Amino acid sequence: MVLWLAKVLWSCSQPPPTPPPADGPPTPAPTAATAHTGTMAPCVDVELGSQLPVAFASDSAASSDRQDASCAMPGRPDRVFRVVASEDRDHAIEVRPDGFDAVVWVAADCGGPLLACSDEPGLATERIVLGLGSDESVLVGVEAYEGPLGAFELLVDVVPPERCDNELDDDADGRIDCLDPECFTAERCARVCPDRQAPAGSSITVTGDTVGERDGWDLGCLPYGGTSDVAIAYEPPTDGTYVFDLVGSDFDTV
Repeated sequence: MVLWLAKVLWSCSQPPPTPPPADGPPTPAPTAATAHTGTMAPCVDVELGSQLPVAFASDSAASSDRQDASCAMPGRPDRVFRVVASEDRDHAIEVRPDGFDAVVWVAADCGGPLLACSDEPGLATERIVLGLGSDESVLVGVEAYEGPLGAFELLVDVVPPERCDNELDDDADGRIDCLDPECFTAERCARVCPDRQAPAGSSITVTGDTVGERDGWDLGCLPYGGTSDVAIAYEPPTDGTYVFDLVGSDFDTV
């Protein structure tokens, strides 16, 4: 018996997985936060607490520069928020600026080293995803890259776990279903070789889909990895030369 393997890759020429809409609210709807009036650390303007998701709509008020962000101009005034992680997993911090180039940074404490810093070009929404432990508190600072600080909306939420069977990027990390590390141990994503058996015959056609499949094979003809594949076993009926092709596929295949 001769075993032939046909590999079909999810090409980089395919459109990337569609992330959750940038202008959509977290699910469930975020709680509107209000400024805390109790005792706070000297660098904190607002305590957001741990009831996530949470949203805070800020005006253009800013205080002095309490932290120099590595991805922004030095000396920029900022607003600083404290947030407490509600569980042990990734948390998403998103800033939606109103007509200015925003910068968002995360630090462990007042004057401490930065854990993350984000400045997307222009007026884009800023987003940081950071792994936090349950009840771990961090400071989130918002400032303008240049010019005055404008109004903005700050949203903080726990990143949902990746589902392994819905062909969606649930945790918005650019990897869907079995390509996401969270799904590597899922029963559906267990690597079985081959993935399927071709029917018998000397002239056959096999159809399928690589969406949501794992990357089980590394090929020397590709300069990159991390592409979904499907391995198909074919048993030829007689000795001879056979041609395998992927003509008719709707993306760039290997």
